[in-house]
Amino acid sequence: MYKILIVEDETLLRKGLIYSMDFSELNSIVIGEASNGLEGIEQIKALKPDIVITDINMPFKSGLEMLEETKEFDYSAIILSGYNEFEYAKKAIEFDVSQYILKPVNHKELKEAIKKAIKNIEMKKSFNKISDNIKEISDKTLITTKSNLSYYVKSVISIIESEYMNKLVMQDIVDKLDVSATLLNSRFKNEVGITINDYLNRYRIQVAIKLLKENSMPIYKIALETGFSDYKYFNKVFNKYMGCSPSEYINIVDF
Repeated sequence: MYKILIVEDETLLRKGLIYSMDFSELNSIVIGEASNGLEGIEQIKALKPDIVITDINMPFKSGLEMLEETKEFDYSAIILSGYNEFEYAKKAIEFDVSQYILKPVNHKELKEAIKKAIKNIEMKKSFNKISDNIKEISDKTLITTKSNLSYYVKSVISIIESEYMNKLVMQDIVDKLDVSATLLNSRFKNEVGITINDYLNRYRIQVAIKLLKENSMPIYKIALETGFSDYKYFNKVFNKYMGCSPSEYINIVDF
C-alpha cells in the first residue's frame, strides 16, 4: 500500500481528511499526521511516506519550506491552499508536486490527485528500473575495455559485435572458433560472468536502445536490425532485460 502523510495546521480539516476518506480503495493508508511544517519534516524523515498532502501556510515552517528541506526524500506531494495565487503554484512545481488543490477540499478532486500521485510514483519506479537495467547492460557489454580476457573470449565478443544483426546462434560461434561448445561457454562464463547467449541478448538490447533513442525507424525494423526475425520474440527479450516493452520504454524515458 502507498503510505500517505497529511500535514495541515487546521485540526478539523486534518482529522476530516484522515477519517472521512476511504484511502483503502486507493490502495493507500495514512501513516502519520503533522500540524506544522517543522513536524512535517520530522515525520517525512521518520516515516518515509510515498505521498505527502500538505497545506502551504503553516506555523514554524511553510509547506514549501518543508518540501524544500526534504527534497532528497522520494515522495510525491499534493498541495492544499486557500490562496489562489499563481506564484504558489509555480513554486510548488519545483518540488515535483502532483497537484495544487484549493480549499475547501473537494474529496473527489483529492482522490484524483492521489491517483495521479500514485501514477507518478509508478512512473518513477519504472524509470529507475529501466535506468538500472541500462547500466547493468552497459557494464556487462563494456567489459572488454575493463578486463584481461583470453583469446577465445575476446573472439566470441568480436563475433557478437560484428554479427549480432544476423541469425547468430551458439553453434555458429563454435564452428568459427573450432572449439567445443562446453569449453567455450564455461570459459566465457568464468571470465565474463554470464553465458554467451546472455551476452548476445544484452548486446542486441543495448543496440536496440540506441536505435530507439534515434527514433529513426519503427520498432519492428529495430527488431530486424538487432537480429530478431520474430517481432514478438524481440518484445519478450526486451521485456526480460528492461522490465518493459520497447513501446513502453519510448513513453517512459525522456530522450
